[in-house]
Amino acid sequence: MGKKDRLKAIGNAGRVIDVGGIFTYAREAGMIPSLAARFSNVDSKLSILIVLGDICGIG
Repeated sequence: MGKKDRLKAIGNAGRVIDVGGIFTYAREAGMIPSLAARFSNVDSKLSILIVLGDICGIG
């Protein structure tokens, strides 16, 4: 018969992939502040523009 290998658990890697990336996972896990917390002291319309600029690579 063929050789059988045991697989190691992937730990949190599956959850990181499910949520869409390491930074989203870290925000959900409380490791880094959320984007909303980052801009909580800024006018909401301005914070949306800042976040969109970050996402689009502007600024």
